[in-house]
Amino acid sequence: MALVALVLFISIITSSAQKFSLSTNILELINFGTLNIEAEYALSQKLSADFKFQYNPWQFHTEKRGYFQNREQSYALGIKYWLWHINSGWFTGSNIQYSQYNRGGIINPKTRQADDFGLSLSAGYAYMLTSRLNLLIGCSGWGGYEQYTIFSAPKCGDIVEQSYTWFLRLNEIMLQLTYIF
Repeated sequence: MALVALVLFISIITSSAQKFSLSTNILELINFGTLNIEAEYALSQKLSADFKFQYNPWQFHTEKRGYFQNREQSYALGIKYWLWHINSGWFTGSNIQYSQYNRGGIINPKTRQADDFGLSLSAGYAYMLTSRLNLLIGCSGWGGYEQYTIFSAPKCGDIVEQSYTWFLRLNEIMLQLTYIF
């Protein structure tokens, strides 16, 4: 996967005008400060390839609530089909995705740590704000295989459960700002 990402990155750097874009999901930034970026490259008038990366290393502490976190790192490589043309109008897409996360202390003291691998499907609409700036609205769901551990607390908790399972769930709600080069 790293080799594919490297080839995609080199292709993007050497790309010509209006074929490359960078996006960030505003809702992920609001989600405990999750840093995220999506690089997209036009393969044709209606097809684009993308690479997404999300990272959240933060752990928070308050006297009242104790420790809580929504830490993660996530990588996705995929393709989008645009009904009109790239970066404009309706789209549908698919990604192969890996995610590692540690969430807990937010609603209850238990913490879930997991490694997920699967396939996501997305759909949305890109609205042109200027000739180089878009607002993308959409959502995606994904399914796959998960290896998880549940701890009794976010920090130094005892193991409550450990298992493997298949999953199907909402992946992302997108409110993305996209800059087109």
